[in-house]
Formats: sequence, C-alpha cells, structure tokens
Amino acid sequence: MAVGNPDEPVTAFTTPLFLKIYKAECRRKRAFIREGDLMRRSIGKVAKTLRPPMADEQFRDLLVAENLATLPRTLAARILRDTYDLTASGTDNRPSLAAIGGGDLFGGITPGVVELFQDCCLPAKIFGVLRKLAPARQLEVAKLMIAMNRVTYNYAKMAVALSSQSQLADSSHPGWKFARLSDEQLAMLKREFADLSNRVRNTMDHYGALALENISAGRYINQLLENVRVVRYLAQNFPESLCEFQKMTEFNQQFG
Repeated sequence: MAVGNPDEPVTAFTTPLFLKIYKAECRRKRAFIREGDLMRRSIGKVAKTLRPPMADEQFRDLLVAENLATLPRTLAARILRDTYDLTASGTDNRPSLAAIGGGDLFGGITPGVVELFQDCCLPAKIFGVLRKLAPARQLEVAKLMIAMNRVTYNYAKMAVALSSQSQLADSSHPGWKFARLSDEQLAMLKREFADLSNRVRNTMDHYGALALENISAGRYINQLLENVRVVRYLAQNFPESLCEFQKMTEFNQQFG
C-alpha cells in the first residue's frame, strides 16, 4: 500500500546523508552474503565428512540394516560429486530482467514493480524516485529493497544516485552529483555497490535451497548419531568423521 503523493519533490540528498546510507546498506549486504556463504560451506563440510564412510561398503550395508540408507537427495548428490551446482538440474530458463521489466508503464513505473510492492506499506514518493530509472533497473532495485527489507525512500534515492547513465529512464541525464565527492570517487562507490548487489542477487537465488539443505542434512546427521551401531562403527573406523559430526550437532544445538 502506497501512502502519500508520488509527485512530492525529492528532498535534498546531502553528501553526509548519502554516505551514511551507503555505508549502512553495504554492511547489510555483506552480512547477508556472509550468511549465504556460511550455509554453503556448512553443507559442503557435511558432504565432505560423509564421503569417506559412504565409500565403505560395510558402512553402507549397516545403514541399510538400520533403515538409514535414504539420504536427503541434494546431500547424496554432493557426496557423489565434489562440486554440487544448485542449478545443475536444468537450464536456467528465467527471463532476463530486461524482459521482465517490459510492458506498459504505470505512471512511469513498470508493472513488475507495482506487483512486487502490492503487499508493502511504503511512501508513494518512492515511485516518484524509481520512475527516474529504466524499467529493468526499477525491477532490479525493487527486488533488492525487498530482499534486504529496506523498502524506504532513502534506499530508493541512493539506488538512483548509484545507477549508471544507461540505467536511467533518461540516459542523457548526467546523474546525481555530490559536493566533496569527485566523479572518480562516485564511480568507485557505484562499482562497489553494483558488485555487492550482484552477489546479493546470487545469494538470493540459492538462499532458500541452501537453508533447506542444511536443515535436512542436520536432521540426517542427528539420526546417525542417535543410532548406537552407527556411532560404534564410525568410532572404530572413521573417528575423524564422527568427531566432526559431533561438533556439528553441538554447534547447531548452541546456535540453532
């Protein structure tokens, strides 16, 4: 739900305010990326630790006898392959941002953005800022705002300020200027923010799948450690793997 008038004048965006918002948003993006990387490393470690026991025929027979032979599908795939690509199940047929951003504009706003924001309570003047962007860039910024839980007027202004000329609705516009910020400094900030945004989008693409993978893998490891025969076999033949599994469960109990 949009509140207010989208044509309200854009208030002054001073250099200190811009830099304050910029630094805060970069911190949030880095934290989100680190969380995704941590989940990726965690599930990778589970697969790496399970790989030696799973190569042992006697251990596999024991799992069958104890009704533990059915692993989570993605975990089994990771064990079989050193590298597991979450997108390997098929070709990525998602339309490009440019294609999604097409269509008739609503007051200068692409329909995709209107749809994304339909359940959000936001100041209408956000649309007045976003309409300064080309349709594909509008959608890109809207998705980032929602992903980072930053559907705010200041985030929209910052995104416009950090957009390249080709991403503006009027590509002939020179873009925003800031006192005490040279063109070279602003260009550097744009490159850094674009890189972080790309990494956030990549993390977003796999975040949910990685979270589910870690949950299912954690449950499977717990099942193994609750089985006396499995624990005994691991202790006798794969003590390092057993030690790692115990560390994982202790960590999950402490921070899960």
